[in-house]
Amino acid sequence: MSTDNPQNEIFDFTSNEENTQREKNATANTPAETLHEPSAVEQFFTMLAQRQNGHENDLSDLTWAMCQASNAFKAAFVRFFFPSLDPATVESIEREVTYNDARPDFVLTCQDGTQFLVEVKIWNRDQHFGQYDKAFNIPSERLGYIVNYELHMDKYTVHTWEEFYKYLADKAPAEECDVWAGYRAYVKETCWIFDRITPLRPHDKDFTDTIIRLFSQAITSIDEENVKCWLYGNRNHNLITNGNVGCEFQLRRTDVTQNDIWGAFIVYDYDKDHPCIYIAFKNEDNWGREFTRHFDTDEKASKFNHNNVSAFWESNALWIELDPTEFFACPTIEGQKKILHDFLYNTLTTPFEP
Repeated sequence: MSTDNPQNEIFDFTSNEENTQREKNATANTPAETLHEPSAVEQFFTMLAQRQNGHENDLSDLTWAMCQASNAFKAAFVRFFFPSLDPATVESIEREVTYNDARPDFVLTCQDGTQFLVEVKIWNRDQHFGQYDKAFNIPSERLGYIVNYELHMDKYTVHTWEEFYKYLADKAPAEECDVWAGYRAYVKETCWIFDRITPLRPHDKDFTDTIIRLFSQAITSIDEENVKCWLYGNRNHNLITNGNVGCEFQLRRTDVTQNDIWGAFIVYDYDKDHPCIYIAFKNEDNWGREFTRHFDTDEKASKFNHNNVSAFWESNALWIELDPTEFFACPTIEGQKKILHDFLYNTLTTPFEP
């Protein structure tokens, strides 16, 4: 991105007071599920995660410290990545051991000298498949990998932080429950994991937190050969103010352009009865023009119009709007995840004009 646009600058869209939100029947609000009241330990780890702002090294350091402090956590860590490995045979777990120009996040050394590796990613997509296992001369099944997005690699087992978070839920010994809960609170905050099981409704107390996490999951789930999408910026700069909240994302479509594209997934009037859901692209160089220039007339923009989706131009930006009726009436949170994923995926893969 050009230095004319400073890193982590938020999308400064003009307040859309004249939203094209269509009149619709109001859906009955259901109260948000009863929220877990965090302990002081959980609040401490949550605040620490917010302060450290989602850095991979910080999460890896905390995970390493847990392995050193708790034999039970060490055993859970080993079994999660390598189910057939007996944790009692693991003599040491070291951080960032450099060997043959490779530096994996964790090196597990067994009593017989056998080594296993674990590589940690949150949002970073700079992968090391084939590099680390070759450097340490180990087979692919001895390379553990954990990320915070969809990723599939032949011959490797890739886990997600959400899987690890849920795996730990019932593994803590009674005398260590508080610190394990604190660690899970840190992972939850850092990796935008949420435990919600009821659908999101307007005016829910955790509306902004939930919609941000739903958006981030939709964004990071798009990872195909020619279409890849990931969060842009950090959590503090993904909030859009003045009654609006959302995530910025970076899009790469190698089938049509070699230049990356930046956009935003936004809810306007999130605190009102009828929040409005948009995907927006600023019609400016080094932002969204590589996308918007293919839809620069109303006729071209109408390619987005189908079912509950419509597009329009306003404030020098292309707005693709999801009629939220189906989303907020959806009876399950899983269904809402799918609606947002499909809306984003279909928008980002819309064929470009020649």
